[in-house]
This record gives sequence, structure tokens and C-alpha cells, in this order.
Amino acid sequence: EKAAVEEAENARQVSNFLVELFEVSDPGEARGNTITAREVLDRGAEKIEQELKDQPLVQANLMDTIGKVYRKLGLYNQAELLVKKALKIRTDILGDGDFEVSKSLNNVANVLNDKGEYEEARTFLERSLAIKQEIYGPDHVEVADALNNLGPVLMRQGNYEEAISLQKRALSIREKALGPDDVEVANTLNSLGAIYSIKEEYTEAEPLFERALVIREKLYDENHPDLAQSLSNLAMIRQELGDYNNAKKLLERALAIQEKVLGPDHADLASVLSNIAWVLRAMGKPAEAIPYLKRAIKIYETAFGPNHPELARFIQNLGMMMRDTGDYQEAEVLLQRALAIRESILDPENVDTAHSLLGLAYLYYIQGKDDKAESYYRQSVEIYEKVLGPESNSAAWSLMGLANICSRHGRYQEAESFYKQVLSIRTKVLGPEHPYVLDTMNVYAGMLRKMGRIDEAGKLEAQTRAIKDKQSQKAARK
Repeated sequence: EKAAVEEAENARQVSNFLVELFEVSDPGEARGNTITAREVLDRGAEKIEQELKDQPLVQANLMDTIGKVYRKLGLYNQAELLVKKALKIRTDILGDGDFEVSKSLNNVANVLNDKGEYEEARTFLERSLAIKQEIYGPDHVEVADALNNLGPVLMRQGNYEEAISLQKRALSIREKALGPDDVEVANTLNSLGAIYSIKEEYTEAEPLFERALVIREKLYDENHPDLAQSLSNLAMIRQELGDYNNAKKLLERALAIQEKVLGPDHADLASVLSNIAWVLRAMGKPAEAIPYLKRAIKIYETAFGPNHPELARFIQNLGMMMRDTGDYQEAEVLLQRALAIRESILDPENVDTAHSLLGLAYLYYIQGKDDKAESYYRQSVEIYEKVLGPESNSAAWSLMGLANICSRHGRYQEAESFYKQVLSIRTKVLGPEHPYVLDTMNVYAGMLRKMGRIDEAGKLEAQTRAIKDKQSQKAARK
């Protein structure tokens, strides 16, 4: 009975606090001044510190609430300050094993994950998971929540198999407890699809993203931010599989949702902007892509400073666009900056580091700096094969570069071995009619002609023409 009275009193104090806080937006109280959501939050954070010292658990509850709103608004430093204070209060009063402490640990980890501080985020999430398993056992939805949050952090650290295992376990728990069409099931499907996408297992990722999108479209209105996330994720699978027009339409819809709901400068927009740029590049329009990437970089630098791992991705992509438009000097500066950020933050065998090495390798190759290019290609393929396996599409890009260098220097036997590897990988991963497969066949045929193997070259070229003719006929029928 005493606990119930205390809970009711806490609820009353929270209610009174919120009523007083939002009186500032009443025209009679505001006296004609326009009050923004940020100003209301700042005022609330200040009032919490000053007025609730004698009610620390109420104080912690409100700190958590306002901290989560700060995070949604992209104000990560303010969010971190409040959720960490809430964690300390709860730990001091309730002890290390309380459920409220596990919630605080999760909230802190979410902000750290946003800021790119993955190892610290992982530590907090593992503590939260341990508490929930101790309280509820291994198959409770609260445990699934913890698993679902931990998976993406492991993914960003390059621990793909462990991340997949956790997400599959979370999916099983949620489907059993909540049903197959619950929003939390969609969240786990999305997280699992993201891991397969990074592993370049696109046929595994696509149905997961499609199912998540169907659930979210059923449950949310047309302008929900999570719907934008699903559209963006599915778009990048379509882009990888060569369906550029469909990918661009999905991304433009995602961007329109985000701009309407989050505003033009929210950090979540940066990823969609970068994805649009990537599709434009694939469509042969790098100059059109550049403004999208510059906007993404500006948004992310403002939100997180100059050394975030996601910022490195956007800088890397801009460097590649500059390279494609012939500005090699600026491209090298950007690509080296992206590599430096990644090497300073990530594990040396992280796939993103390999992406930076690959980008620089191609830049040096097209400038004729083949010694440098070959060194970077070999470093990148070593990482790709170790982390993603010998049949990843990323490894194929590095192998293609090595093949081209060998061919340029008359090392035809070595080049042919590389071209055959690339053809095998791309045909298996992307399908036999993908543009990258056709490009590989054409380049390989050109080398065979230089070697005097005219008949073999002609067969490859005929194969390529037949596939292109078939695609043209299919497009004409549509």
C-alpha cells in the first residue's frame, strides 16, 4: 500500500511539473513570444535540476524523458548529459540490478551509439541485457528489446555473425509474444536486414526489408520517420541489384517524409541524402550527386563534430564523386580524411576501412600511380576476404582493380585469374545480367584481344550483346 501511495505521488508530481512546464506555450503566459520546442525542453531541464532535488526518482524519470526527446531532435550532447544523470540517480538509489537502471543503461547506450562511440555503447547495452535476463529470464520481450538494441552496435563494430544471432533471437521472441505484424517485429526485421546488407547478402536482406516496410505501412501514417527508414533501406538493396530508378523513387519519398517531420537539418537526413547521391552516381550522374553529399556532411559535422564514423562515409562518398568528375586533388584530400577518421576510431580490419583503401586505390589507378594503387587494392581485398568472405562484391571491386593493373603492365596470366574471380563473384552475388557483370565481361574480352585470343574475346562480346539485346526488348515491352 505504501508503494502504491508513493507511485501515485510520483505520478502527481510528474503531471504537475509537465503542466507548469508547458504553460510557457500558452499565449497568456508567453505574452506574444513564440516558444520553440527546444526552448521548452531547455526550460524543463533547468527546472528539473532546481526544483526536484528532494524527489530524485521523479527527477530521474523526467531527465530520461527530456533526454530522449533531445535525442529525437538530434541534440545529442544535451541528451547524453541528462540520461547519464538519470542513470546515476537510479543506480545510487535502486542499486545495480533494478529494471529502471536497465532502462537508463539502454537510453545512455542509444545516445552513445548515435555519436559513434560503439565500444562504450556496447558495454552499457550488455549490462542492460544482463539485468533484464536476471529479472525476466531469457525469453521475455524486455530481453528482446535489449538484444535488438545490442545487435546494431555489434554490426557497426564488424561483429556480423554475433549481431545476426542476437537479432534472430530477438525476432523469435517478439514474433511469439507480440505476433508477426507488430511494430517491434518490423524493427527487428529492419535491423537484421541491415546486417545482411552490409555483408552484401542482398537476397537475404531484401525480403526482410520488404516485410518490415509492409508492417510499417499498415501501422503508421504516410509521414512516419520509421517508414522513411524502411524506404531508404529497401532502396539501397534495389540499387545494389541494378534497379536504379526504383531506388531513386524510394529514396525521394523517404527524404520528403524526413524533411516534413524532422526538419531540413536533422542528422537522420544525412544518410538518405548520401544514399540518393550514391544512386545518382550509379546512374552516371556524379555532378548531380555532389550537392546531396555536401549537405549531408554539413548536417553531420554540425551534429557530431569532425570525427564521427558515419561522417567518414559521407566524406568518402564525396571524394569518390570528386574523383568521378575529374577533381583528383580534392578527391585525394577527402578520401585520405575519411581513411584517417576510420583508422583512428575503427578496428583495423573493419570493412569501412577497406572501403577507404579501395576508394584511394582507384583514384591512384586512374592517375597512373600503379604502385600505390596496387598496394591499396591488396590491403582492401585482404580485409574484405577476411571479414566478408572470398565471394563478396566488395572484394570483387578490389580484385577488378588488381586485374586492370596487371593487364596494363602485361601481367596477363595474373590478370586473367583476377577477371575470372570477379566474374564468378559478381554472377553469383548480383546475377548474370547485372551491369557490373557485363562490364567485367567487356573488359576481360578486351584483354583477350590484346593477347591474340580473338575467338574467346568474340564469344564473351557476343554473350554481352545478347544479354543487352534481351534487356532492351524487355524494356521496350514495358
